[in-house]
Amino acid sequence: MGMLSWTVALLLAAAVSAAPAPSKASAQLDRGAEAFHPQDLAPDFFAESVATFRNPHTNADCTGFEQPNYCCTGFGTGTCDQPVESFRLATCTTRNRDCVSAGNPNACCTGFRTGSCCYEELDTDNGGLGSSYCPLSVCPDGCVSQWVEQSGYKSSVASHPITGRTLEQDDLEKPCYVADCINGHACLQGHGQWLEPGYPVASQPEHDATLEIEPADRVGEFLQCPGTFYVAQLVKIVPQTQDHRLLAGFTKLLKDTGALQFRPFSGGTVVSVDQVFPVFDAWYFIELQRNPNNSMRVWVNGEDKTRSPTLTNTTVTAWSTQSFCESKTCDTFDNQEFQGQAALLFYKCGALPSALDRADMNAYVLETFTQAVFENGFESGDASGWSRTAP
Repeated sequence: MGMLSWTVALLLAAAVSAAPAPSKASAQLDRGAEAFHPQDLAPDFFAESVATFRNPHTNADCTGFEQPNYCCTGFGTGTCDQPVESFRLATCTTRNRDCVSAGNPNACCTGFRTGSCCYEELDTDNGGLGSSYCPLSVCPDGCVSQWVEQSGYKSSVASHPITGRTLEQDDLEKPCYVADCINGHACLQGHGQWLEPGYPVASQPEHDATLEIEPADRVGEFLQCPGTFYVAQLVKIVPQTQDHRLLAGFTKLLKDTGALQFRPFSGGTVVSVDQVFPVFDAWYFIELQRNPNNSMRVWVNGEDKTRSPTLTNTTVTAWSTQSFCESKTCDTFDNQEFQGQAALLFYKCGALPSALDRADMNAYVLETFTQAVFENGFESGDASGWSRTAP
């Protein structure tokens, strides 16, 4: 991923662990009266489930078409001053196979089992309309086909359907949309595969529900981050029958032990923290950081869950292509699709947040999403901290 400039200095691991996080009051005092937003930390990728979000730039910043941001249409003009919808929903629920006659049961029907509806078995007759399909039996409020990123990144891929890098799904399967999910905001709801009534077994959807980052739209350090990084996600952890990814290329949850692992796709030591989630069916704000000396640090709901001294992760790269899945087909012999909920994802490669930045991030999550959602006096139980396991 192309790096956006960031003026915050890198912190050594010792400084991060030793400095206490300032209160929200002191953070506001230091930053002045301006409200904090995660975009202020210049992330390489950021998406959240608020109904609308502001662009990190204004029209006055625009120097030309999509310069320096995809919201620009020319010098001093664009859509940067307008709110942008966070979700793009898939609402098409009719297949050609379901058509009884022209206009019945949907206007897309032209006759008996003919029309221009969502998809056919191979999704070749309808110009890729399979990406618009949403099974109401699984997702009654619709599906999320795209979760619009908010870092201001401009895609260099001319054929991409939108100009910003975005979590999206171009297959039939996609997460559900939940309108009033957390503190009045929407969220993504993962789920397993479903069965399509009337379809042969060989024509059933083959993928699990996940939002993926299109491979053609991954460049630079988002594909490969060899050094420091900081990633944060707000997710609802639910009971599942197998191990599953909370964020592909970064975090994995082990069902039997309750361990949260940093599990990179490419090489290195797998690092884990035991029993970090005391209960299921609950929201958690998870922050994962790799320091300049390769030591790992994790916070859950603002509490440091790292054993001291931290163990070193020697992996060369960390990277991600899917958000909540091992790969497009999640349900493998040792991993299944993430079936919980998600409301925020933040990623930064090459620079770490300061203690003040992290305090502001936690306060933002609390105020925006989780007031009265996190339990008072959050306890992690008997967490033994980070430990090394076999790769």
